[in-house]
Amino acid sequence: MPKGSTKTLKKHKNRKHTPTIINNFLQISVAIHPLYSVFNLLFCHYTLNLYNSAVKLYEISIIFIVYFCAIFKLYMHTHIIGSFMRNESALIIMVVDAAGGFIEGKTTLQKWLYFFSVKTNTNLGYIAHFYGPYSKTISRKLDDLISSDFLFESCRLTQHGRLIYTYALTEDGKNIAIDLKKNQQEIYQTLKEIVEICNNTVGNNVNILSWASKVYYLLREKGKEITYGEIEKIGKNLGWELSEKEIDSGVKLLSALNLAKKAA
Repeated sequence: MPKGSTKTLKKHKNRKHTPTIINNFLQISVAIHPLYSVFNLLFCHYTLNLYNSAVKLYEISIIFIVYFCAIFKLYMHTHIIGSFMRNESALIIMVVDAAGGFIEGKTTLQKWLYFFSVKTNTNLGYIAHFYGPYSKTISRKLDDLISSDFLFESCRLTQHGRLIYTYALTEDGKNIAIDLKKNQQEIYQTLKEIVEICNNTVGNNVNILSWASKVYYLLREKGKEITYGEIEKIGKNLGWELSEKEIDSGVKLLSALNLAKKAA
């Protein structure tokens, strides 16, 4: 350097390194699911170039947050879809699809799946409840499907002051239903037959669905046979008031479902 020169030297600030936030992101995203690692590496390579181009750190942080949320949602959807193949959520998706992608009433859904459980000897956790057999498991899975955007829930107030809930498949729900119908054809067909019989026999009248499920629940508790008088008596112990006419209506539906019939 020439004598008297005023030029000074300073250490070059090398920005060609991987920021801590990127390393942390890679560790977290790969931990969520290894399949996402390739996409994450490509994304981080792109983001690192922005970082080395003097883009502000908070701007990169925003990009990470948006991307991480998208990856997390994708993982949750993948995880839920996989679990559909082996739990009650699949039954809910399929029975709604079998009804045309739309169901009115929680009680209707509960009773359809109750009939499925007894026809296929599947334990869905049904216990005695005010409106007949009720499954907390089905109720919880229904809420999970709504919160995961596979089902849309709406409600309306009837003229009698009752809230009626309606459930419809979302686009994601419809896509899952397509896969389930291919992989679980026998189960889907059984659900569809139940829906059609209930519709053709009693017009899916929620009261008759409730009476029929109560009658069958009591029949299973008693054994092979049960009289109308026993149904009325045992039903009262569970808080169920069933008249002879209501029992008759229930038996008519049970007969159509091949679950019970009047003794000769």
